[in-house]
Amino acid sequence: MNTGVPVQQYSTVIKKSTFIALSSPCPSYTSAQTFLSACKSLHPKARHHCHAYLSHSPPTSRCSDDGEPTGTAGQPILSSLKKHNLTNVVVVVVRYSGGIKLGSGGLIRAYGGIASTNLSEATKSEIVMTKEIKVALNVKYVGEVYGICKKCDGEILEEGFDEGESVFKVRLLEEKVDEFKEELGDRVSGDVRISDVEYFNDDE
Repeated sequence: MNTGVPVQQYSTVIKKSTFIALSSPCPSYTSAQTFLSACKSLHPKARHHCHAYLSHSPPTSRCSDDGEPTGTAGQPILSSLKKHNLTNVVVVVVRYSGGIKLGSGGLIRAYGGIASTNLSEATKSEIVMTKEIKVALNVKYVGEVYGICKKCDGEILEEGFDEGESVFKVRLLEEKVDEFKEELGDRVSGDVRISDVEYFNDDE
């Protein structure tokens, strides 16, 4: 997956309406809302500030038509994000109306088109999604944790003891988590407790 960096801007005029698309990487919808507020401050006289946001972990998608007919702005922008296989990105499309009605089809093409062009020209970087899990088991199985963690390209972040058990916090690629759980469970005959800690990405 990719995330666009840094802030990217593109503008065009369609039937006297000026459309300005701005995109930015955002690790959360809260940061996306902050970016949206900044865009509104930058273009206070614009009639519409439509946007879409998409993230992978946790799975989140948001979009807004901001006064345009339902489904003619936010959804086309969101579709552009999905089309470009981008995540943790917000796109805001500002419209200064030129007085000529574009119709629903025209708006969909305009908002989706400028968002797509903006994302095509943005610099992109790959992010690797990882997951942290907590592992608690008998102290005699400590070696198994280290061995399987290494096999799955994981990283032991913390190690300690709690009520007679060894407790680990382990970071793994998302696609390796099930493999780690299954193999460790088999090695210790199910005598292990594994729970999720949190999601995050390596760019944070």
